[in-house]
Amino acid sequence: MRNIILIVLSTIFTFSCQQEAELDSNDISIIHDYREYITNESLIELEQIQLTNTFDNPWAMEFIDDEMVIITEKDGKLSLVNLRNNTVSEINHTIPVTSYGQGGLLDIAYYNDYLYISFTIGNNKGKYTTAIGKGEFLSPYNEIKDFEILLEASPYLNSGAHFGSRILINRNNIYATIGERGSGELSQNPANHIGSVVEINLNGSKNAARFSNYKDSLPEVFQIGLRNPQGLALAPNGNMYLSNHGAKGGDFIGLVLPNTNYGWNNIGWGGKNYIGTHIGTGKAFSDEYLKPILSWVPSIAPSDIVFYQGDEFLEWSNDLLVTSLKFKMLLKISIIDGNVSNETIILKDKIGRIRDVDVNSKGEMIWENSYGGSGIDQAKAVIKDFNGNYKIIGSSFSQDKDVSNPKGNSDIWLVTIDKFGNLLSEISFGGSDFDSGMALVESFDKSIFITGHSRSSDIDFTYNAGENDIVLLHISPVGELIETFLLGGNNDDIGNDIIQTSKGKIVIAGETRSQDNDFSNSKGSVDIVVSMWR
Repeated sequence: MRNIILIVLSTIFTFSCQQEAELDSNDISIIHDYREYITNESLIELEQIQLTNTFDNPWAMEFIDDEMVIITEKDGKLSLVNLRNNTVSEINHTIPVTSYGQGGLLDIAYYNDYLYISFTIGNNKGKYTTAIGKGEFLSPYNEIKDFEILLEASPYLNSGAHFGSRILINRNNIYATIGERGSGELSQNPANHIGSVVEINLNGSKNAARFSNYKDSLPEVFQIGLRNPQGLALAPNGNMYLSNHGAKGGDFIGLVLPNTNYGWNNIGWGGKNYIGTHIGTGKAFSDEYLKPILSWVPSIAPSDIVFYQGDEFLEWSNDLLVTSLKFKMLLKISIIDGNVSNETIILKDKIGRIRDVDVNSKGEMIWENSYGGSGIDQAKAVIKDFNGNYKIIGSSFSQDKDVSNPKGNSDIWLVTIDKFGNLLSEISFGGSDFDSGMALVESFDKSIFITGHSRSSDIDFTYNAGENDIVLLHISPVGELIETFLLGGNNDDIGNDIIQTSKGKIVIAGETRSQDNDFSNSKGSVDIVVSMWR
């Protein structure tokens, strides 16, 4: 038996919840509690593979054959992983992706020598949306050629939340999920793309309108009334299914059907708003709307779903695999005649939060992990330390879940995981304002130097020259703050990378927009900064 496990880091947005919505007696069977599931972790055996490169905020992956996998990273990077020799190579592309909030480079699908990609795009008014595009992708698989945008979801919004998005190719059509961006009232209107499943042809053309009884409905809108759908899968019988994030409760699995409405945010599928109020009518379900086949209360934060087919686990044939971010689980459920049975936890707390799962033609699987809290958490750099563990630096807006000692609005967040993806330690540094880590290096004595930027002038930072200052943090091997250094002027100054010389000197590379204080000899509007310390 050969099971392939790829451990990487991704952003997570998860929520805890309990059953609080009104339920009719005939709807009780839809509500599921994962704690009642059978646990059988003996079904699989994990094997870690060591790759030549690591990943920063990966979001999705796709097999292009049994040995090669494409991985997307939120900041726009695309990589090809060769599982024969465990190498990683970058794929060149011209996708106009913007990493913003929960958005960035998202899902990917490979079909007939083309890559179909969902991503976040911004406009010149500081607003953002989900877009779908495609480009030719041929051997030696190092470049996407002739990339074009097929669809830009409308409207563009300020929010950085709930972009979706999964892509599925079925019957020569592209199906993609679009999140409701925190504007649930718009998800009831098929004249926009908010909270929907869209359908377009492979060349971007549209089919006949599905919601013809609605004024100004868009022909590509296939299904409405969703919140944040992050899974999309084709069943062996030809049915399509999606997974959808609820609010405080109400994550669900349901059918993808034309001209149907799941009801968000008039109903909440068993959940409530985060502040404790009822969603819409307060009812979990309504005959007015399409009902899911199951809804989880408490929430499990489902991400990817895939129907298993292959020879590796014959007893799983045609079962649905569901990844859980919140509870670090992989679930397996059977769907027979639209009914759910044989709910099994086949992996829990072994490799961290699982964002994505994919299966090759042999039935071998690849996994991804996530770490964070209920806010926006981002990774910027990763190193392998002298102990063989991985240290990740970035920023965190969270104050719960994996984040144990928040300092302010956004903190510099240092995370250590072992080679199996288990969270070993995490610690936050910062003040009451916005602080972010960008790069790190391990010194000869196993202490850590971190660079980034800070707007704070309290707690871990004694002053601020103006806007963002370049920071240098010296952290002991056990995670204690030894020293803090700041470099700045009256504008934005950012440390982007850091190294240590053979003689122990620390060198920071970054940028400055300041023309005073530490940067009184600046040359123009934005200058390169190189600074040596000690």
